[in-house]
Amino acid sequence: MSKVEFDERRPKVDASVFLAPGSWIIGNATLKERVNVWTGTVIRGDDDTVVIGSRATVLENCIVEAPTGAPVSIGDDTIISHSAIVASGAPIPPRAVIPPNQLALGAPAKPVRRVRDAERAMVAREHERALAKA
Repeated sequence: MSKVEFDERRPKVDASVFLAPGSWIIGNATLKERVNVWTGTVIRGDDDTVVIGSRATVLENCIVEAPTGAPVSIGDDTIISHSAIVASGAPIPPRAVIPPNQLALGAPAKPVRRVRDAERAMVAREHERALAKA
């Protein structure tokens, strides 16, 4: 894991965050309480800001980038799936907004339906399981 200052922008990572080896947090990125970031993930706040909410899980090989003028905010209790954002293979274009409690699929990702209670429970279990392994 590596936290990298870029152009005088320094990552802000809460002490409770788990960063797996091979993850990169660059520039103006804020990771709140109990976030976990897995191997191969790059979070880039070198052009604009990235904020990742509490208890979010960012799985392997994701890229979270904030282009100039398009800050990124990821909500609390979110899982970003392997190699993508939201669902596997589902990139979110700049300035897109995915409302809370929505499942987003496709390329580009679009909200398709409300997340079910059982799915929310699964997200919470997966997050706790990931933290337990950390």
